[in-house]
Amino acid sequence: MKNVKSNFVVYFITVVIVVTIAIQLFWNIKNYEENKQILLNDVQTAFEKSVANYYELDIKDDYVIFINQDTTQSESDFFEQVIKSDVFKEEISKRKMKATNKPIKTKPNLTVSYDVTADSLPSSHNDLMKNKVQTKIKTHNKNLKTRILKGIKNFDSITNLKNKKNIISFATVRDSIDFLLVSKSFDNQLKDKDIKLSYTIEHYRSNALFDHYKNDSNSILPLKIKSNSKYLPKNEELVVRFSNPKYVLFKYSLAGILLSLILSLSVISCLLYLVQIIRKQKKIDAIKNDLISNITHEFKTPITTASAALEGVKFFNNEKDLDKTNRYIEISQNQLKKLEILVEKFLETAYLENEQLQLEKQRENIVTLLYELVDTFAKSNPNKIFTFETNHDSILLDIDLFHFENAISNLIDNAVKHGGDAIKINLDKIHDELKISVSDNGNGIKKKNLSYIFDKFFREAQGNIHTVKGFGIGLFYTKKIIEKHGGNIQVECSPALTTFSIYFNDTK
Repeated sequence: MKNVKSNFVVYFITVVIVVTIAIQLFWNIKNYEENKQILLNDVQTAFEKSVANYYELDIKDDYVIFINQDTTQSESDFFEQVIKSDVFKEEISKRKMKATNKPIKTKPNLTVSYDVTADSLPSSHNDLMKNKVQTKIKTHNKNLKTRILKGIKNFDSITNLKNKKNIISFATVRDSIDFLLVSKSFDNQLKDKDIKLSYTIEHYRSNALFDHYKNDSNSILPLKIKSNSKYLPKNEELVVRFSNPKYVLFKYSLAGILLSLILSLSVISCLLYLVQIIRKQKKIDAIKNDLISNITHEFKTPITTASAALEGVKFFNNEKDLDKTNRYIEISQNQLKKLEILVEKFLETAYLENEQLQLEKQRENIVTLLYELVDTFAKSNPNKIFTFETNHDSILLDIDLFHFENAISNLIDNAVKHGGDAIKINLDKIHDELKISVSDNGNGIKKKNLSYIFDKFFREAQGNIHTVKGFGIGLFYTKKIIEKHGGNIQVECSPALTTFSIYFNDTK
């Protein structure tokens, strides 16, 4: 049941991770589209401003207005005085120069609007439209009480007036648009917004392409906007086609992408950490259950044996046989000693984990120590072949004799229980490096278990069965003791040989 629940949690977490990634992808795609629209709006704004600047600033001299400020002067006199003035002649000359110097398709047309009395209208109108300005007539501008305004804004304002008396306005109507001026203003507007584009400006008349300008002839231009400027003549359009600037869109989306990435990684990391905790907890539960079962067996055996021996003394020794009594007591003592050793192992493991174990080191000859250990194991396991080899007769090392001996004994005992028929112990010292190795020709350790072999309470099982009894603290204890002596332990495994190697440096 627990496995079903834990598997359900893992599946649920997997679904949550997939959904989280999908939501973040959807959110980022949506964010990209929104930023793309923001970019279009920014380009639209920049283009509208550049078109407005073109009409309001770059060609403002094309729109001139003369306003009579002398209330005593008649309309016809004002009209005659204006068209004969040096200012008016200068404006007309400018337009002639622009028409001849500028490579446009047709000359600019001059449009003049005015309000005068009926008597003066015909001659004045004919003189102006035929462009027959009397250059010989000289009118002093200081006598001309006239206000002069320029620019399309003022021109539009005057044009919309109902009463245009005492006002003369004229404008140069251009057949084409100066794309260089528009482009220069457009580039400045884009630069202010930190946008870099390749673009084409197209001028349409009656829905037909009239003229165009490109700042980069090699680029693909998938995006398009149209100017909504009020200054454009009727039936004319200005269109900008421009590239899709991935860098700009990425910059717009960078904060959202980073936030999305951080949130996604945080959620996924937490969920993966939760999965890891669940698996680790499952492993701990399995180890705990196995440990409890093993402790129960290991503790129950000596307790049962000691209890049986004491019952024998009490109930089955009516003849008061002293030898039998001593034998029963010795059995009980041996079992209690075994219990004591088991308890000591758990206590030492706790001390090792809390770093509370203090070693009492003294200089010992480890050649002699290993020889005696091998001899002891060889006598107690006659069915095994033990080999001990060393390249020195005497090697002195500062060790805690009790704990160091137990650490080496655990390795040899592990080889006896899990290894094959041949167990080999090597002790080599080369220069200042000391190496102790314990090898056996057993079935070896599964590769997947190598990283756990020194974990506390870990025991390798065959299927779901532990073929050898133990607590899984022997190798953990050995590793901790060796490290406290300043060494390190490693394991190497192949199908034919398993070797535990202990290394000590700076041994003099």
